[in-house]
Amino acid sequence: MISNEVMTTKMEQIIQDGYCVIEEILDSKMIKKLRLVSDSMIDQQDETHFIEHASQGCIISVTKHPFMAKLIAYPRTLKIFTDLGFDDPKFMSGYVISKPPEGPPLRWHQDGFWWNHPVSYTAQTQQWFLMYYLVDTTRENGCLRVIPGSHLKRHALHEHIPEYENNIKQFNRAEELNHPLFQKEEGEVDVLVKAGDLVIGDARLFHSTYSNQSKVWRTVLTLWYWPDFNAMPEPIRAMIGSNRHRPAELPES
Repeated sequence: MISNEVMTTKMEQIIQDGYCVIEEILDSKMIKKLRLVSDSMIDQQDETHFIEHASQGCIISVTKHPFMAKLIAYPRTLKIFTDLGFDDPKFMSGYVISKPPEGPPLRWHQDGFWWNHPVSYTAQTQQWFLMYYLVDTTRENGCLRVIPGSHLKRHALHEHIPEYENNIKQFNRAEELNHPLFQKEEGEVDVLVKAGDLVIGDARLFHSTYSNQSKVWRTVLTLWYWPDFNAMPEPIRAMIGSNRHRPAELPES
C-alpha cells in the first residue's frame, strides 16, 4: 500500500515536473504475460512496419489483443488514479512500442492536443500517458528522457515542431537524426525504471528516448487517459465526443 503522503508528493511532481514514477505496480505474473502477448503482436508485423516506424521501433494498438483490456483496467492502476484524486478516469488509446537492438532514438515530442484552447497553458490536468516498461531500462537500451517543466511553458523545441509536421515520414523512419529534435537538451533527465514500474506523465511534457544499443528488444506499453474528463472545458469534451478521441469505458479486468 502506498501512503497518502507519498501519493501527495507524486501528484505534486506531476503538476510541477510533468511526470513521476511509481514503483512495482505490475506483479511478476502480469509482466510475464504482457511480455508474451507483446512479443506475439510484434512478431505479426511485417518488415514495412519496422521501416516506417524505425524511430519508435514498432507501434501497435493495444486493441489488437484482448488481453490488453486487463492492463487498461488494471486494479492497482485504477487505485492509483483514486489515490491521486481521480475517481473516474477515461481511457483514450494505447500502444505496444518496442525498440529493437540497434534501434535509433525517438525524437523529442509532446502527446497533447488542443493547443488552441487556453486550458492547455494552465496547470489543470488534461491528458496523461502511463508507461509500463517490460524490461529494466538504462541509457544503453533506450530509456525514457524528459524535460521537467516543459509541459507548462514554451520551449526552444517548439520552434522545430513545424519541420516535423511537414516531414513526418522522414522523422519516423529516423532519416533526420542530426535534427535538433533528436539532440541532447539542457535540463533533460533520464528516467530509469524497473520492469513493472509505472511512469505517469502529462501529455504536454517533452519526452524522447535514447537509441537501443543493447542486444534485446526494449518494450513499453503506453496508455493514454483523461484522468478528470468531467472537469475538462465543455468545448474540449464536445470535440472529444465527436471525433476519434472519444473516451472509452474502462473494460472489466
